[in-house]
Amino acid sequence: MLKHAMAGLVAAIALATPGVAGADYYKGLKAYDARQYPAAIKEWEASARAGDAKSAFRLGKIYQDGKGVPRDYAKAYFWFKVSEARGNVDAGIAAHFVGQKIPAAKRQEIAARAKSGGAGGAGGGAGGDGPFGNMAGMELRRTYQDVDNTRSEIWRFGPGGKVRGLATMTTSGTLSRQEQDADTGTWSMEGAKLCIKWSKWNDGAKVCYTATKRGKSYKITGTNGRTTTAYIAKQ
Repeated sequence: MLKHAMAGLVAAIALATPGVAGADYYKGLKAYDARQYPAAIKEWEASARAGDAKSAFRLGKIYQDGKGVPRDYAKAYFWFKVSEARGNVDAGIAAHFVGQKIPAAKRQEIAARAKSGGAGGAGGGAGGDGPFGNMAGMELRRTYQDVDNTRSEIWRFGPGGKVRGLATMTTSGTLSRQEQDADTGTWSMEGAKLCIKWSKWNDGAKVCYTATKRGKSYKITGTNGRTTTAYIAKQ
């Protein structure tokens, strides 16, 4: 009888626990304990979007504490609200305190997106609004004229707000030559703007971009005043 009772209990647990969401949650927990924060974010994002409240709460804590990523109260608030919408009372309390650090209009906007269950986001690993959408796993390519050089850049966006860049400069004229340069940095979404802070490029200053879709390409304009044509696709 005990054997049958245990079998029934196991079956009940299996039915009550979403397989993919649960698996991603514990993979994320393992990565977090090993201080592999980008890997933890990747697992918890997948789990949260699959409906797991615990994973959404963990994402909120990561962005609230700035563990392995820049501290971002907007992203923290978003994921806390997603978790709260799925029945996590503690997430609602956390969202209340984090929300005090965000302007009221922005807070209302994020809360509205959170009700969709995590499809939108507040930036960075959490996704974003407008033409840029969720840039994690995406690649942006652009070419523009920079003084006497033609500069081609590739930006590769990873989870956890990390970005890698590769630039090729072609010098025009009789003695044309090519040089390459690479850089790393962080990215985030601020509403519909994609913001990037490179270690070296743009003198290490954060530049935010707006985008307008033009067929298969985008017209992107940075707060540094430069407007270029860009192509965005999966890596």
